[in-house]
Amino acid sequence: MNPKIIVICILFSALAQTCVYCDSFDPKMVHLVDFDNGNFFFRCNEPKINGTFVPETLVGVMKEVLKGTELVFPEDYYLHDVNVLTPFTKLDYGDILLEKNYFKAHPERGNFYSFPITGSIEAPWLYSPEKQYQDSLTFDTWDFDELTKRTELVGELMGKFGNAKEQDKPNVVFVHCEEGKDRTGEFSGAYEMRYLKQNLQQVADHDQQIAGRPIFPNFSNHLVWYCMYLKYKVGYTIDCNFEH
Repeated sequence: MNPKIIVICILFSALAQTCVYCDSFDPKMVHLVDFDNGNFFFRCNEPKINGTFVPETLVGVMKEVLKGTELVFPEDYYLHDVNVLTPFTKLDYGDILLEKNYFKAHPERGNFYSFPITGSIEAPWLYSPEKQYQDSLTFDTWDFDELTKRTELVGELMGKFGNAKEQDKPNVVFVHCEEGKDRTGEFSGAYEMRYLKQNLQQVADHDQQIAGRPIFPNFSNHLVWYCMYLKYKVGYTIDCNFEH
């Protein structure tokens, strides 16, 4: 069976188990991931209330999250919506269109990015160490979720490579799925390993703390592969071991 199809089947199962109450914005799921060069990166769940996309409500919670810190939310900014939903269910597809249409109608507010996340059915530990090593070297050629390219885009928005895109105003980036746990955990975890130099166990612990449970195996599998890619292909000094 095609691994991609198996991943989608697992994803459907995960969604069926977790998305009963995910059709409403939850302020407790808003967390700051990074601040750099005046730009912010948050993670959250679907910012929707009663079927309406609510970016202003989300921004209000972002400001609350920063209270008690030395960081000040900018008065004027570009909002960048990194949507990692997969258009395989009516709920996900509808929310993708909701947000896409909002930014189409309000281009001055920022940008919308559709970056579907499915994870990987194939856990590295199913293979020999040599096979793990070889596959990690070619990860960027079979990376279903395009983490290498998409984390780079967010890195550019955060100013990791010099001047950030749209730098006449600060960038406020947020990544989300429906619940803000599994798919969001994979993407934000990949970012944290790449730019914040966190090891895999730190990322897994952080995701579990936010989700209240370990993220689903297909998403954690893909994080392991990405970690090994950073270690063996890119040359990061990073620990890719974690309890699973």
